Amino acid sequence: NISIVCTDISKGILAWTRKIKQTNADKVSYIATEGRYMSIKDNRFDFITSVAAFGNIPESDVDHSKGIY
Repeated sequence: NISIVCTDISKGILAWTRKIKQTNADKVSYIATEGRYMSIKDNRFDFITSVAAFGNIPESDVDHSKGIY
């Protein structure tokens, strides 16, 4: 039993993704949130993956992001 949570800072990107992927609303949710201040509780996820997001992390935040690997 799995559920998928898609996040992005842009509500528009999330709406576009939902439209083109035509996902099962019972299994997939979409949350617009800023990565540094995520509105998601700690320890909620067993697995996290990212596509194209790490290139958007400012150099000043790279040291902080090393802890997520």
